[in-house]
Amino acid sequence: MSVVLTVLKILGVVLLGILALVLLLLAVLLLVPVRYAVSGSVGDSVKVSGKAGWLLSAIRYEFSLEDGEVTDGVRIFGFRVRKKAKAQIRKAQTAKQEKKEKVEKKAEAEPVKEEPVTRPTVAESVLHFDTEKGIAWPLEGELLLDYSMDQTIYFPTLEQYRCNPALVIEGAVNDKVFSAAKGKIMDITENEVTGCTVKQDLGDGYTAIYGQLKELNFKTGDMVEAGQVIGYVSEPTKYYSTEGSNLYFELQKDGKPVNPKDFLPELPMDTME
Repeated sequence: MSVVLTVLKILGVVLLGILALVLLLLAVLLLVPVRYAVSGSVGDSVKVSGKAGWLLSAIRYEFSLEDGEVTDGVRIFGFRVRKKAKAQIRKAQTAKQEKKEKVEKKAEAEPVKEEPVTRPTVAESVLHFDTEKGIAWPLEGELLLDYSMDQTIYFPTLEQYRCNPALVIEGAVNDKVFSAAKGKIMDITENEVTGCTVKQDLGDGYTAIYGQLKELNFKTGDMVEAGQVIGYVSEPTKYYSTEGSNLYFELQKDGKPVNPKDFLPELPMDTME
């Protein structure tokens, strides 16, 4: 009987020891935080948040630092990192404040440089297309394909009848192409049909389009005077292989094609009439 009591006492002591060890382990797992993070900026409420412990990782704590004082948010084990977090927050605040003051002092020390304001002249800012004066021929050559938007004409390369919104003017490769009027280069693109193509704003809604070019002398945004060489005639694209090298010249009013010959002087080589 005494032996049984002794065994029971020993088992009780062992069980109490195991229980105490388990409780200690749970306390460590529950109370020791695994991480926290600092967020916010100088002048704002700087928040500290993290997880309470391994077993309670779903429970997060949060408190903020306002005007140098720690204000608790969710009161779950937050006290365990308050001192360390508070130091981190103040360190971050100090660093940001010092950086801000450094930038402000540098700005005060350096004199403000006023950039010269370049104002466009009236001639540069306002383009006017003189319909009475008209335009000049950008290239002197035979008309291979005339402007025709009222009825279709035959395109030899395509072997099709279709409308033509432009003049297709014969020219040798490397022939100079001149600006038909004063205007600003709006756009330069590579077109499958017309090759290197330049759009020029002439003012009052009029736009000149030059295609089948190469070796341009101007870039987008440049102002070109009438008679200046815009570029040179290039090899024709596959859409004009039968017609041969040429200049594609289109004139638009408010985005719609108009007949360039209404504004061009008559030339002897104009054989399409």
